[in-house]
Amino acid sequence: MTTANATIPQKPSPELSGSADLLKTSRFLTDRQLDELWAAYVANRTDLRLRNRLVEHYQPWVRDLAAAIAHKMALRDPENAVGEVLAALVSTIVPCYDGKRGFDHWARVCTRRKLIDQQRAERSADALFAELPTAPSGVSALDLLPCREQPNCDLNFLELTATLSNQQATVLWLRLYRGLTVVATAALLKVSAGSVKAWTHTALVELQKQLANCPQDELLAT
Repeated sequence: MTTANATIPQKPSPELSGSADLLKTSRFLTDRQLDELWAAYVANRTDLRLRNRLVEHYQPWVRDLAAAIAHKMALRDPENAVGEVLAALVSTIVPCYDGKRGFDHWARVCTRRKLIDQQRAERSADALFAELPTAPSGVSALDLLPCREQPNCDLNFLELTATLSNQQATVLWLRLYRGLTVVATAALLKVSAGSVKAWTHTALVELQKQLANCPQDELLAT
């Protein structure tokens, strides 16, 4: 993709020549037009129309890039990982580009960093489950909540989930504490995504009931 290597001109112009045409969606931008768009955006980063047009221009390329890297990393939930990258394209990748190097380089760096974060979360959960004692025959990993038997466990979490089943507590821990997606959690525990959603929902409902029944003075003390 030739225009992925675009750099911001040294002297950005706040005005776009033919801006109406440049802001039209589904219209291919030439290198010169892309330079004009970047120059206008740098001069006025509060203009969301300019940002969104740049995002639209780069989105197909960034999506394919993220999908390829996610596949190579063998992430459990590549679709969610790609979605996270595309969200970052809007929130940080385009808005934070300083033009010192080609956008191609900047986008690759940001994409890889985002996917590495996802990979680390998955590997961290894997490592904790790997450290658990071997489960007896017929016992699922869901019955061996990570950190329950470890000296450095989160006592607040254990107290909070004391009334939950092992399944509910484990899923809640992976989803909220470790940041795994539904698909990634299901793959790790070898259960269906539907089961993960059901256990998460039931656990949150139970915790809401506990909070509703908690005396006001106890809430103020926490």
